[in-house]
Amino acid sequence: SRTLRQLAKILDRLRYRQTTFSGSAISVQATAKPWVRDFGMVFLEEELPPAPPWPEKRWIDEWENARALVLHDGSSAGVAQALVDALVAKGSRAEHAQWTEGSSLESVNEDISHVFAVLPRLAESLENEERVRRLTEWLATITHIERAARAPRRQTTLSLVQFGGGFFGNGSHTPEFEQCCGRALGASLHLERQDLRVRVTDFAQGLAPDLIAEKTLEEIAAPGDFCAAGYDLKLRRRVPKAQLMDT
Repeated sequence: SRTLRQLAKILDRLRYRQTTFSGSAISVQATAKPWVRDFGMVFLEEELPPAPPWPEKRWIDEWENARALVLHDGSSAGVAQALVDALVAKGSRAEHAQWTEGSSLESVNEDISHVFAVLPRLAESLENEERVRRLTEWLATITHIERAARAPRRQTTLSLVQFGGGFFGNGSHTPEFEQCCGRALGASLHLERQDLRVRVTDFAQGLAPDLIAEKTLEEIAAPGDFCAAGYDLKLRRRVPKAQLMDT
């Protein structure tokens, strides 16, 4: 088996060693630049884009029309309660449930317009195999959100809240996997489910629950069907971007 870079070099050689129909060789440029580039993920500070003007807003963008379910575990119960309080203050109908209580699909039905999945704020002291099993069962719940068209509405909002330090698990302190595994799942669901509006918001551990709730709800109004953003202890907002790396 060969690496992607090795395959690229082979294709480059074939590309520049083509022959004419008569069989004569074409000269090869030894200094031709390879077409494969190395990209890495960087986190750039970026202000939250403004919400769309009123004519572009939809009925479901008004909080008083929203019905929300907040899923959480014991360690993130404070954040879940802060989210419910903030939603109710905006006129929404909101409730929260432990992941184990919300695991039946009846809890995530067509009446729910907004699902907030709050990942564990603290890792459990269990064997890794058991931690992976429980997390997989929890996250499987949100993959079965009812199709928005059954409501009927055009989209359902899924917001994943995680605790990777504001850098999605990158940085000097590496969090446990259950604290910051939401971005990959959110991106996959965005590609698979056109009826979902997906938000992934990553926070520093030391932020107060009410600040986490405030920023989580602000991110819902960001334009686009998918958005991922992180907030550090100073509430500086960063977004992950693919960037060409120096070779």
